[in-house]
Amino acid sequence: MTNEEPLPKKVRLSETDFKVMARDELILRWKQYEAYVQALEGKYKDLNSNDVTGLRESEEKLKQQQQESARRENILVMRLATKEQEMQECTTQIQYLKQVQQPSVAQLRSTMEDPAINLLFLKMKSELQQTKDKLEQAQNELSAWKFTPDSQTGKKLMAKCRMLIQENQELGRQLSQGRIAQLEADQDELNDFIIQLDEEVEGMQSTILVLQQQMKETRQQLAQHQQQHLQSSANGPSNGSSSRQRTSASGFHREGDTVEDDFPSSPGNGNKASSSSEERTGRGSSYISQLSAGYESVDSPTGNSNHDPQEEKTVSGKGNRTAGSRHVQNGLDSSVNVQSSVLLKKKNFQQIFIQCHLIWKRILSS
Repeated sequence: MTNEEPLPKKVRLSETDFKVMARDELILRWKQYEAYVQALEGKYKDLNSNDVTGLRESEEKLKQQQQESARRENILVMRLATKEQEMQECTTQIQYLKQVQQPSVAQLRSTMEDPAINLLFLKMKSELQQTKDKLEQAQNELSAWKFTPDSQTGKKLMAKCRMLIQENQELGRQLSQGRIAQLEADQDELNDFIIQLDEEVEGMQSTILVLQQQMKETRQQLAQHQQQHLQSSANGPSNGSSSRQRTSASGFHREGDTVEDDFPSSPGNGNKASSSSEERTGRGSSYISQLSAGYESVDSPTGNSNHDPQEEKTVSGKGNRTAGSRHVQNGLDSSVNVQSSVLLKKKNFQQIFIQCHLIWKRILSS
């Protein structure tokens, strides 16, 4: 019975069926039952045959695994035997080394040597070496006395000399090429350095031009403040009888000469304040004249400038004109502010000039 045939249905009969059913029908049901039983038996046989083949295959696999494990066991046993043999050899070597490190008395006696005999042998060895050296030197001298251009030794010496000359020429070329390359590299570095210095000098020149323009502007502002100062000094004596004014601390002479509004000042104090204001205006005008005379040389990089003698006269005459006024302090404050700005610009210009000087020194030294 194959797997493709359908499995017959199971026949079930009760006691009532046996009593009621006819004989032919019972025979038919019996045949169906027999077919069902045969189908089940065939299926059981098929299952048994499949199990047997699977078991055989598994048995073969297990046998192969057993053989493989036995083979590995043999290999491991062989390796273990070799390792044991190596261990034995190592132990024997260790024992031998221990014996060598701890020699016996007989070995010590056999290895010992008389120092006198040792010295004699050393002396003989040195003399033998000296005689060998002398013999070699004598042979070389003899061959040199017999030197001729046609002899074999002469040809060898000439070839050796030519080879040495060629080697010397090659070494000279290599040295000259290396020196030239080094000089070229140094020259390239110097060219780069000079280009960098040129760029820095151009930047310095541009900054110098900017500072010159700023100095011109400050001079113009200074002249304007001087004119305002002259006007305030001219208007000062006419306004001398006005109320007391609080003098602000300013510039380079902040000495606490302030007048409080709450307390009236005495006539003596008023005279002292007028004298101190006169001294301040005189100092401020003289300092302004020194600054204007000192910074005339900044207008050009070479230091050549055209001084205006009339300006110096006007600046020098300011102290005498402004003496004796109380309202001159405001003009002096503005002039001192201009002086501070001029001093800052002077410091900046000095730093730039020092840098330019250092750069030119480096250029000249290189």
